[in-house]
Parts: sequence; structure tokens; C-alpha cells
Amino acid sequence: DKLDLLFVVDNSCSMAQEQAALASAVPGIYGALVDYGIDLHVGVVSTDLVDPEQSGRLRAVGDDYYIDETVDSPEDTLSEMIMMGISGNYDERGSQAAYTAIELLGETDNYGFYRDEAKLAVVALSDEDDYSGNVSQTNEALTREAFVSWMLSLKSSGEEVSFSSIVTPPTGCYLGVMPGYEYMEITNAVGGVNWSICETDYGQALSQLGKRTGVDS
Repeated sequence: DKLDLLFVVDNSCSMAQEQAALASAVPGIYGALVDYGIDLHVGVVSTDLVDPEQSGRLRAVGDDYYIDETVDSPEDTLSEMIMMGISGNYDERGSQAAYTAIELLGETDNYGFYRDEAKLAVVALSDEDDYSGNVSQTNEALTREAFVSWMLSLKSSGEEVSFSSIVTPPTGCYLGVMPGYEYMEITNAVGGVNWSICETDYGQALSQLGKRTGVDS
């Protein structure tokens, strides 16, 4: 009956079209989940772990930093959260952003979003691979194996968590983008939906995610 849905959105320079496509698809799945009676929390973080104003902090619109039943115009607000712009760092760290949002900031900056008793669904949108497992000057590495282990440990059953990837497939889309191998491997290990970022009708991907939560949208 309860679902915490976290979108991890790549906000590097090549992502304007993809952000717009996700923002246009979100109202459908949001409305289906609400109509089904799901007690829903929805938040959005960027893949930028360099900018201290981002770095796993839920993106706020006005006073709202996640969507629940108290938010006015929730679908419009959520779309605005997703349309975060394309000035983010090129060193995209999607799984680390999700981990930071929930594990490290869940009791501080992002307080109230994550609930122990709710199912958790993470959806990553990126046209690059996940570099969370690489050490940089500003971030320690979070390996894929460590992230998968952490995510599966959050709930009593693996059926209560999912990690879905809307990413570049191995065949590619166009020059200048990288296949999201790390994201797809996380999805395969945790469970979720793998969807090609090249197919810009993301509503179908979100519909599949809805079915995993018991909603035929």
C-alpha cells in the first residue's frame, strides 16, 4: 500500500530531450498509482555528486522536496522536479546518488521521504554509464556489488525493492553516448525494468514498473 519512488536523473549537457520525455510520461504513472490507492512518496535527485547543492539532495520546487498527498498540483510539481536542466557534472553517479539520498541524507536533508515500511522503487535515467564505482577527487567509490547488497538489505523481501534503468542499450542510439552497462547490471541483480533511452515513450517503461507494484496502468 505504500511506495517510495525515487527518480535519479542525469542532468549533464546532453539530457534535455530525455528529461522532457520523462517529465511528459510521469503524470500517467503517478495518476495510476494514486488511483490504485498507493500511499505514494516521489522524489528526484540528479546524478551530480560534485555540486554540494545537489549530491543526493532531493530536488525542491518551492517548499516541496518530495511529492505526497499534501502537495498542490503534484504532477506539475513532479514534472518540474524532473526538468532540472543540463548544467550537471559530467561524472554521472546514479547509484551513488540514490544511496546518498536514502542512506546518508535520509534523516537530515531528505527527512520524511524514505519510509521503512514502504516498498522502494528507484528509476535511473541517463545516456551515460554509472561511474559510482570509480574513485574521483571528490567522491569515494561505491561499487555495483556494494550498492546491490545495500539495496537488497533495506527490506525483508527482495520483492519490496526495484531498480529500473532507462539507459543507452549496448547497441547505442547515436554518437557520443555510452551504454549503461552498470545500471542494467544493477537492474538485473535487484529486479526492475530495463528500457532503452532511445525509445522516448517512457510511459511504457513506467507502465511496466507500475505492474511490478501491482498496478496495471
